[in-house]
Amino acid sequence: MKSPKSSSYPKRLKEKGCTVQIYEINNGGHPQYQLSYYEGGKRKRPKFTKPEVARNNAEIILARLVSGELESLHLTGPERQVYVLAKQKLEASCPGMSLLEAIDEFTTAKKALSSDGSLKEAASEWASRHSFPSKTPSEVLAELIETKTKLGMSDAYLKDLGRLNKFTDTFSCSMMSIRGTEIEIFLDELDMSPRTRNNYHRLIGTRFKFASSRGYVPKHYDIMDSVGKA
Repeated sequence: MKSPKSSSYPKRLKEKGCTVQIYEINNGGHPQYQLSYYEGGKRKRPKFTKPEVARNNAEIILARLVSGELESLHLTGPERQVYVLAKQKLEASCPGMSLLEAIDEFTTAKKALSSDGSLKEAASEWASRHSFPSKTPSEVLAELIETKTKLGMSDAYLKDLGRLNKFTDTFSCSMMSIRGTEIEIFLDELDMSPRTRNNYHRLIGTRFKFASSRGYVPKHYDIMDSVGKA
């Protein structure tokens, strides 16, 4: 019979960007305790039969990782200088993140770029898109209805705007974070007639135009141009 695994695993020991994890695994019905950490760019997974022995070894390895003993075995003088400088810069900007985690994030983001553009340019563009006030569709709808009410718009028009509540219930994030593909999926899942779909398309566009006039999204933010009509 297999031994039940403890809910306290895995355990994670972390210090100054270095991490050693302890997993409880099953080996022929008997529990074993496996460490997981990176040494010299390779993942190491030693196993122990007793949890206290695994814990002691994990603490020893973590201390050595922090002091740089394991890494220094594979680095020349100039390489170690670059390594230490990289670790210092990483710790200053992203405390607690390991160098491997930073490299993983960098390479993943680099692959996500559809061109040879730099990550710095992509990050700057992202920051510019997210520098607008964080207004949700619900907040924008409330302002839109209030504004149109003050302008004396008809009850029928205001009721028409109220049909956007389904959109509000679906998207509780900021207006700037909504993508055209998400709106397309939203409209598809409503399973409406072509005429009703186009009405929803128009009303959602009205909300984004209003948000643009209030400075909640960029001027001439034509997100609905990418959303198909019936």
